[in-house]
Amino acid sequence: MAFISGILFLPGWNPLIALMAGTILGGTSSEIIIPLVRQSTAADSTKTLLSLESSLTDALCVIATIAIAQIVMAQNIEWQGITQSLFAAFSVATVIGFMAALLWIKILRDFGSAKPFSYILSVGILFGIYVLTEFAGGNGPFSALVFGLVLGNAREITRMLHLKEYAADSTVSGFQLEISLFIRTFFFVFIGIIFSLNSLSVESIGLALALTLGLLIARTIGAKMATPLMPEIRNDRKLISTAMARGLAAAVLATYPLSNGLSHLPNVGRIAELTFLVILFSNLISSAGLFVYEKHQPKNHSSTQPEEGLTPIMLPANPKAPAESP
Repeated sequence: MAFISGILFLPGWNPLIALMAGTILGGTSSEIIIPLVRQSTAADSTKTLLSLESSLTDALCVIATIAIAQIVMAQNIEWQGITQSLFAAFSVATVIGFMAALLWIKILRDFGSAKPFSYILSVGILFGIYVLTEFAGGNGPFSALVFGLVLGNAREITRMLHLKEYAADSTVSGFQLEISLFIRTFFFVFIGIIFSLNSLSVESIGLALALTLGLLIARTIGAKMATPLMPEIRNDRKLISTAMARGLAAAVLATYPLSNGLSHLPNVGRIAELTFLVILFSNLISSAGLFVYEKHQPKNHSSTQPEEGLTPIMLPANPKAPAESP
């Protein structure tokens, strides 16, 4: 995030706009990174590290982007008032999202008739929570995030609160995957619609390449700094450095400033354009990085091991030698 903000600050971007662009592009995409590392031969600790990073940064980028957008919309630098309004908005959103999720978990758990329609009913409740939070002066998107986090981790949260245990039905996860595919496709189509080829210039491409290079340098430094703390990732540093793909979260957040009336500010309209290019370049680097990493890995001996359930056939040392006469 700091690298991106610093690079954008150099051409004369407003510091807050540059910082908002940094939060939009500051996290890796869990939809891309997790499947990518699963098919690699990296150590389990590396796979866990990259998966956790992509999952956590999705939420952190949402929170940071919303917070900075609220500061920009306040149109003043009265830090006490800004801090109070941010705390108030996020506190209201957290309370409403958390309490609504607990109440909804109780309804889903105790009323069996709601189970076949649990997902679509949850979506309807989520819309109501969003409206209620905005009406109460809170932040609607953050309230939705809290609601989803509680609902997705219902088993662990009900255990911690000593409530009757509940876990989301497996059909909910399947339907969620289908909806996620639809939303992912929709937003990338939307990014393509708002991206204008007429505005594409050598300057935009150069700036997007500089941002992508900044991300690569930042990850390389981070991987090197993390090695003393996690020696087991030493052999996977190149994979960690190139696992930098941006995706759905960045695409969605790139439209947030435009949908909140900030399009009149300088360079805000360019954020979506730069995000599109950085998503493209970062995915190319991640794919190439995985290919190079796998190519330079030593061949696993497992390919020469017999498959489970098969008995190996032992051949004589010299099969061409004639058998001894009896």
